[in-house]
Amino acid sequence: RHRGGGPVITHDFGHALAGSLGSPRALALAEDIERILAFKGCVVVPLVRESERLGLLILGSRRALTQGDVERVRAFATQAAIALARVGHQARLDEQRAALEHAYEELQRSREHAIHLERMGAVGEMTSGLAHNFNNALTAVLGNAQLALKEPELADSTRNRLELIARTAEDAARLVQRLRALVKDEHLD
Repeated sequence: RHRGGGPVITHDFGHALAGSLGSPRALALAEDIERILAFKGCVVVPLVRESERLGLLILGSRRALTQGDVERVRAFATQAAIALARVGHQARLDEQRAALEHAYEELQRSREHAIHLERMGAVGEMTSGLAHNFNNALTAVLGNAQLALKEPELADSTRNRLELIARTAEDAARLVQRLRALVKDEHLD
């Protein structure tokens, strides 16, 4: 493995590549590549950006490398490190953007849920108030109908009408009770 800070020229491409991969199995493959391509030299240059080591650039050559070759490879490695750093930076920005978008969507859902709960609360209060007032009116109608039905000398047609009024008021009172229970259940959810 290349651990130094500057370029290293070597004649052993196989060991340079295998060492950078960190796998003994890679050595046989790297040696085969070196043999097939007939490399005579190799330069290993660390890819460094702002003191962060991003990787290694390993280039094999079919001829002996000169100092000028090394300088060109070093310049290329510098540009490659800048490009890699930008790619990494862009990837982090993309992750942060995705996280912000997700957080914004969650905020929107929470806001919509809060608005829904607020509306349901307002509907519940309004319904409760209406039910209370309607019950008061029904109590008056039912009470008067029941008092009138106690009169001993009522005509049959009047009695039938008063009984219809009393039944209708009782049905309406049960409907108001179911409505109140529904609103109460909605507030508990």
